[in-house]
Amino acid sequence: MKRLLDWFKREVIVSGQRRGAVADPLDAPLLYFSEDPCDAWTVRSACQGTQVFGSTGSGKSSGSARLIAHAMLRAGTGGLVLTCKPDERDVWQRYCAETGRTKDLVAFSPSQPWRFNFMQYEYCRAGVGARLTENLVRLFGTLAEVIDRKSQNGGQDYWRRAMNQLVRNAVELAAISRGVPTLDLVAQIIATAPSSPEEVVSPAWQDVSVCHACIVEGEAAQKDELQRADWPQVVCFWTREFPALSPRTRSCIVSMFTTLSEQFLRGEIRRLFCSDINIDPEITFNDRKILVIDLPVKEYDDVGALSQVLWKFVWQRAVERRDVRVHPHPVFLWADESQHFTTRYDATFQMTSRSVRAMTVYLTQSLANYNAVMTRHETDSLLANLATRVWHRNNCTVTNAAASETIARTRQFRWNSGTSTTDDANGEQRVSRNVGGTDSIEHQILPGEFQLLRNGGPPNQCLVDGIVYENGRIWSNGRNYLRVTFSQNDA
Repeated sequence: MKRLLDWFKREVIVSGQRRGAVADPLDAPLLYFSEDPCDAWTVRSACQGTQVFGSTGSGKSSGSARLIAHAMLRAGTGGLVLTCKPDERDVWQRYCAETGRTKDLVAFSPSQPWRFNFMQYEYCRAGVGARLTENLVRLFGTLAEVIDRKSQNGGQDYWRRAMNQLVRNAVELAAISRGVPTLDLVAQIIATAPSSPEEVVSPAWQDVSVCHACIVEGEAAQKDELQRADWPQVVCFWTREFPALSPRTRSCIVSMFTTLSEQFLRGEIRRLFCSDINIDPEITFNDRKILVIDLPVKEYDDVGALSQVLWKFVWQRAVERRDVRVHPHPVFLWADESQHFTTRYDATFQMTSRSVRAMTVYLTQSLANYNAVMTRHETDSLLANLATRVWHRNNCTVTNAAASETIARTRQFRWNSGTSTTDDANGEQRVSRNVGGTDSIEHQILPGEFQLLRNGGPPNQCLVDGIVYENGRIWSNGRNYLRVTFSQNDA
């Protein structure tokens, strides 16, 4: 009897897990794509990245995107939301109201009190990588990439490296001479730098040059060990190397920086990014806030895109630094019209996003949007690291063909049969029947089928069709894709 009782009390293992044991938090379901529990979409799935495709009016925002946004908010996650259209802040306010998260929404915009001096943050933040000039150089390099997306020739690499060298030496000169570098000071150093070897020793230049004043102050300033080692190279750059450049080369390098920096040194944007700092990316995972960057591209154009790419890059680096043992809750990055905000660093970030529990959701109309701002290889690299795809109605043949190929082909056997009638010598009819089949490799979903998916609205009873795919996943229907119907009326 005792052995029988022990048998009933023992732990039961089902599907590799002990019943009653605490499951991995990454395997917690965020939502279900059908009534079948096998179609749960988990935190692990979300942390591997999501890409939603659909033409304008396809229902992607009011269908799958709305469902995913609600799921993340209900799970209590914080995140960063980038905006393209002017009404996106209102959309997220509605999402937060529908999920009980109204108090967690923070809007970063000129009408709000929040300020983010990104240079001060990056230079003074906590962590072993703080006060590294190279972090600021990389940030400016990422912004420069957005400005000059269409330059794909090899010569562009030289100019980018040259601008990085310029920024590196300006930041170090500002930091050594006056403590914390600011964008104002860096811009003044570059603007007043000597334009010839003769100008370096000219009293007239020295009297008015901020660059010269910083060199003098830097000579007298207290320096740590690394600064003492770097100082001779900084002085050599500003007094020898930079003045010796040809006027045309020097003007091109300076122009690359000024076309970037001046957008942050004017009007409201200057006040947002170059004055004070009372908000940082950490609020999205320390306090689980939903930070909406309310500088929509449709209102602020290039400066709106640049500002949001800046926030995204700084946020991505902050998320990668965080200790998930202290802050284990997932965070999300959300970008509708994502082609405006993508950079080369996105693919790198996605490679390790699961380990830092970061859930990226990108929405765009078509592959052509990405290919217009990135090379084909960069687009492929990004999408290869977004494991979940959702396709809605689309009239882009390139996107539909790629979707069909992603879902892939399978071996399909098709039966065929036939009947024939012949007359014999006696005039009697003979009937013969044949049955056979063909074995072929064919698309599971033809590209044209994506053009026929329902896109919601009254004509479709507010129902939106989508095809959901997750890399390596077999759904409840036994296939690697799942047809899902989203209701625009369901909260």
